[in-house]
Amino acid sequence: MKMNEDFPPNLTICDPRERLFPTEWKESFFRRNFNGPKGGYVCPDCGRVFTGTSGLSFLEADHIVPFSRGGSTVWKNLVLRCKQCNIAKSDMAEQ
Repeated sequence: MKMNEDFPPNLTICDPRERLFPTEWKESFFRRNFNGPKGGYVCPDCGRVFTGTSGLSFLEADHIVPFSRGGSTVWKNLVLRCKQCNIAKSDMAEQ
């Protein structure tokens, strides 16, 4: 996955102190990290594959370094996780 690529030029910049990622970022991340061979976006934790608009609705934009632990709302700190994995991760940072 290309999770740490540079900020896409077509997206609106947001304040890194905002709590939530903009919806357009979530949609762009989903498209940019589409796994062609698997036919969708793959949750980095459980490996489930999500496709289309309905699949996107089961994913949540999450901070790699949790916001509660000083993580910023910036492109390089964004990952999509399925709701179940995001709840399980809670406010722990990725290893």
